[in-house]
Amino acid sequence: MDNMKTMKKPVLLALVGFFILCAPGHRAHGSWAQRMSLEELVEGSDRVVVGTVADEGRSAWGPDNLRIFTQYTVEVDSDVAGEGKKTLQILQPGGTVGKLSQKVHGYPTFRSGQYLMLFLQKQDQSFRVVGLSQGVFALRREGARKILSQKLEGLSFPNDPAAFPLQLEWNQAISKIRALWSSRRRSPVE
Repeated sequence: MDNMKTMKKPVLLALVGFFILCAPGHRAHGSWAQRMSLEELVEGSDRVVVGTVADEGRSAWGPDNLRIFTQYTVEVDSDVAGEGKKTLQILQPGGTVGKLSQKVHGYPTFRSGQYLMLFLQKQDQSFRVVGLSQGVFALRREGARKILSQKLEGLSFPNDPAAFPLQLEWNQAISKIRALWSSRRRSPVE
């Protein structure tokens, strides 16, 4: 009987802790990810573009009818690295179909009209952002300077909990990305 009481206490404490963490206001929303450097973002990309999000995205069930995906259209203003069509599709997990929604923390969401630099990896007929939301940079102006600010939407980094978004001056960023791309392309492919 004493053994039964001893076993019930940890189970009860675990359940109480679970319900406290799940209570409104106590939820942690985010995904853990490995922090990627600019070099790693370039290495993982098939294309780096600057463009405008053309729509709010169209959500639909995936082929397995278990997951929702949202497809966004991007009008490419310029290719920073790689090349391709001037209109491309980004397919990301998550979205809303009818009254059902799925949120996949760590993946970026987009709004029509956003002007962004995107690090993209080819996936069939569309692209996916590299490094979850790490591959998304917004452009902002500080006086005459143009600054790229990394979006880290819904991400936490266990290896670097105090990680700040990368901030890059526009001209330096373009030069560095193109140099990394060129050196990557000269490396032997295995």
